Amino acid sequence: MRITLKQLQVFVNTAKLESISLGAEKCFISQAAASMSLSQLENMLGVTLFDRVGKRIRLNANGHNLLAKAVQILDKVEEFETFAVNDKSLAGKIAIGASTTIANYVLPKYIAQFKKIHPDVDFELICNNTKKIIQDIETLSCDVAFIEGECHSHVVDATLWKKDNLKIVCNAKHPLCEKDAVSIRDILKYEWVTRERGSGTFDIFLKALASHLPKIKKAITLNSSEAIKQYIANSDSLACLSEVITTQAWNLDKYSSLNVTGLDLSRNFYKLLHNKKYHTHLTQAFCDFIEKGV
Repeated sequence: MRITLKQLQVFVNTAKLESISLGAEKCFISQAAASMSLSQLENMLGVTLFDRVGKRIRLNANGHNLLAKAVQILDKVEEFETFAVNDKSLAGKIAIGASTTIANYVLPKYIAQFKKIHPDVDFELICNNTKKIIQDIETLSCDVAFIEGECHSHVVDATLWKKDNLKIVCNAKHPLCEKDAVSIRDILKYEWVTRERGSGTFDIFLKALASHLPKIKKAITLNSSEAIKQYIANSDSLACLSEVITTQAWNLDKYSSLNVTGLDLSRNFYKLLHNKKYHTHLTQAFCDFIEKGV
């Protein structure tokens, strides 16, 4: 008996979703058929691929070693099938992971421009905080990713994509708006709206104010830039947001950016690729396109 593509599909989807039932659903087969497929695969390989504790199922060391190889085979087959159907232009699906600011304010224009050139390409945009997107790349849940913070994973290649700056923001009628230059002492007098831990913006904010952290008064933690904007519009709290947001989605009647002296809030946007994953021609073409800019 030989290993089939269906067995690899069941293995990959079960590994990514950590659920046989969800993996089966993704492969359009029954849970019983998926369980049988995994058992047959393990028997042929002579090793167990998952640790099973009750209803929970997770990749063990054997499974982790084989996951990238299985994904690589499936990606090559999909690329081959796509080329057979349409060999004149790019086609197929690409899954892109992106941290919140990039997903909402940066990537959409690139995707739209790429779709104009290659209308047969389908996109899946996975949006989450930086920490979760790094995990998605590590588990091969997306083909390429773009994040706002640093990545130190040994299985991920991170390259600089763009420069960005963070801004200290408040509502347009805030008392600090009357000052041409604001000190760190000034901003520490007010409460703060912060992003959740794991956010690239939150990490940069923490590093910039590291020596002042005991003095920061936190009003609330929100995981959405839009929610943060609405909160500061109705309070005297301050927040830290990307310059991309303050230039693209900014109402000067509601919000203002403060000129804070002595505070370095520069940061980088990074492109992430799994260093053991096969990167299709489509993924490579999109990476080339997005690095050139539009």
